[in-house]
Amino acid sequence: MNQADERFKFRIWDNRRKRYMGHSPCVELIEDTISQFYLDEDSKVIEQCTGFRDKIGVLIFEGDIIFFKNNCYEVIWHHGTSSFCLYSKNIAEIQPLLACELKHMQVVSNIHEVSK
Repeated sequence: MNQADERFKFRIWDNRRKRYMGHSPCVELIEDTISQFYLDEDSKVIEQCTGFRDKIGVLIFEGDIIFFKNNCYEVIWHHGTSSFCLYSKNIAEIQPLLACELKHMQVVSNIHEVSK
């Protein structure tokens, strides 16, 4: 599967059950428009795939925690640049995911399951 195909994968976090949902018709792409089927927006979080893979081949999604350059970063959608970026509150830094070296990154967790 190529990067363009993977870019339009989604995963859904269920805030009530505290886990990712299995295959579910929660999101569908119709004529380049994303339609959501759940009305209860507070209980579900839809996260989009970046289309990139880390150094061991794991798909990188919005909300993942990435270990890179001896620091942990959250994968976010940055509205200002209209791109996926890495954000670290520890060093107050945002950098575009495209500019990063994927072969040195590893998905280690996600924002929902990481110890707070």
